[in-house]
Amino acid sequence: MRFIYPFLYKNIAYLLGDKLYFVILTSTGTLERLGRIR
Repeated sequence: MRFIYPFLYKNIAYLLGDKLYFVILTSTGTLERLGRIR
């Protein structure tokens, strides 16, 4: 069990980090589009 928990934790952290990175990219993309429209 000791070996499983760190593995799950790393996977969850990686998935959350990937989602945050995607959200940041999309938010910056939308901001650029709004700036171009204005």
